[in-house]
Amino acid sequence: MTDELDATNPKNRVLLVDDEKGILDGLRRMLRRHRDRYEFTFLDSPVQAAALVQESPFDVIITDMRMPEMNGVELLERVRDVCPSCVRIILSGHGELSAIMKSVGPSHQFLSKPCDADTILNSIDRACRMRRVLNRPELLQTLGGIETLPTLPDIYRELVKALQEEASLREIGEIIARDIALSAKMLQLVNSSYFGLSQEITDPGRAVMLLGGETISTLVLGTKIFEQIPTFKNAEFTAEQLLAHSSHVAVLADRFCRLEETSDVFRSQATTAGFLHDLGLLTLAAYRPKDLADSYAHARKHGCSLAEAEREIFGATHNQISGYLAGLWNFPDAVVEGVLYSNCPSESGNLELAPLSMVHAAEAFSRGVRKDRDPERVLDTAYYEGLQIEDRVSEWRKAAFELEERDP
Repeated sequence: MTDELDATNPKNRVLLVDDEKGILDGLRRMLRRHRDRYEFTFLDSPVQAAALVQESPFDVIITDMRMPEMNGVELLERVRDVCPSCVRIILSGHGELSAIMKSVGPSHQFLSKPCDADTILNSIDRACRMRRVLNRPELLQTLGGIETLPTLPDIYRELVKALQEEASLREIGEIIARDIALSAKMLQLVNSSYFGLSQEITDPGRAVMLLGGETISTLVLGTKIFEQIPTFKNAEFTAEQLLAHSSHVAVLADRFCRLEETSDVFRSQATTAGFLHDLGLLTLAAYRPKDLADSYAHARKHGCSLAEAEREIFGATHNQISGYLAGLWNFPDAVVEGVLYSNCPSESGNLELAPLSMVHAAEAFSRGVRKDRDPERVLDTAYYEGLQIEDRVSEWRKAAFELEERDP
């Protein structure tokens, strides 16, 4: 069964699929009052859903996992092939999530049953908002069609759940220690001069005790995401350099938060945004290497910023791509904002101190992935003047340069 479609309706189109009529009717009742914002279509057959998407594209699809004709992953694989720009979400029972996340290729998000209307609407809102960030359909098509687009790591979800349940630092360390390769990479980062530790750390549990569970979780997130990207050749930077830079920005954002004595949640969001802010650059380097090289060449030839060159070549900046992915992964709005506007905070319209404030300064005061970066050239001073915290930013700069001196 399907609701009647209006071909002239300009609203975002959302398709919901579940073979259980009771659940589908419940979703219809929950979402009925939001029909002024979205055009909803409800189907109890995944086969019909696949055929409908092929006939007419949708902006978002939310599907159940277990269905007799075709399971949710198979349906989303077909949707990805015929409508790669469609945001793809699986709605399923909690016990099925672990199995689903091992085959996350066609899925962008996961929602666990039972799921209320506010949770579903929030996911739809965020998905559509992030779609609007990218103003060139061909770029959405490119991102949506990449089968190995980075996904939120399973072990990161496990760490976040453990932190939410107030697991001990020892238990956090034990989760990380189960992945030998991850432990080695994380300890390599922890022992870099970025963290300024006075002793070499060889045990994940000890690293968690010294840096805290949230910081370690962010390092795990970044490390596992970088593992998903295939090897690439780029004249501007290597994957290792980009990982080191992302780590540096995350550490600086964390340090600035500590100087301002922000809340733990604020600090965690700033650190996460700092680590994710160049995810789009990593993705472009792996999957659109020639176009990215053209962007750098365009910036040098015309004396413009990389962001301006990226808009010319791709129609969007790598920060916008990073923000798009963070939004798809359902990170808090403060994280998405910190990623999306990390190089242009004035465009955010946010006039209050936010994780974005720390991330932009951290990006500006880091060396970046290129040795010739000029921190003063990229700092959005007008933004901080608007916040009336120029003196605090000067203190952040001193802290960043002190760290720089330890890692010449």
